[in-house]
Amino acid sequence: GTLHFFREAFDRTADPCLEGRMGRIYEYLERRSMSDVGGRAMPPWEDVSVSPLPESASVDAIVGEHLKVFMNECTWQWARTKGLDYEVAKRIRLDSEHADDFAKLYNAASFAAAMRSRGLVSESAIGDGHSRPQWEVDTGGGSWAAFEVTVNEQIERARHRGQESFECRLGPKAWRYEIDLRRMVQRNPKTGKERALRCVKAPLGPPARRKLLPQELEESIRVYVEDLVTLPAAPG
Repeated sequence: GTLHFFREAFDRTADPCLEGRMGRIYEYLERRSMSDVGGRAMPPWEDVSVSPLPESASVDAIVGEHLKVFMNECTWQWARTKGLDYEVAKRIRLDSEHADDFAKLYNAASFAAAMRSRGLVSESAIGDGHSRPQWEVDTGGGSWAAFEVTVNEQIERARHRGQESFECRLGPKAWRYEIDLRRMVQRNPKTGKERALRCVKAPLGPPARRKLLPQELEESIRVYVEDLVTLPAAPG
């Protein structure tokens, strides 16, 4: 029960340091989740968690780390449909008699879709491969302020869709503003005050500190499909 959890997972006398305590919590959670309804073992925590990567990590290293997690997630899903324990499914998923069936879940198309659905791929990119579009608002006196990442993505999505205007929330208090892409202004709907908008090129920065560009994801997936042969091609 709950009392047992706190006694065991938060036993300060066993591991006085923070890392030790966190380790005990993870161990407890893993032991308690080793079986679901039906008694099938669940994936270990580390199998379905993305490991921290250094800022210098390459695009292929980032994609590879997410691919590892995605493969294990697919394994868990496949195991459940087949009535198998996770560890058993993990051992046999690439055997000749199971590989084609497993590839229905685990393939280039499903992986790319998962990366996009998790918000890991940017919808805004400039074709030179070295910069990205950064939207800014005129703050007066010749100064411009860059929009935060989420709003910048919203503006880019609207631009790509041909959307003339939309509402967004800005600032620490989430004030409501209108972005008018036809007139290129930011408008306060309460006061009617408008500020000019512009779009400039901004450096991409290290891939580990930003979202991947669509072409980066596509090229890296090609490496895992064609060169390393660790990811089945998209079906069809």
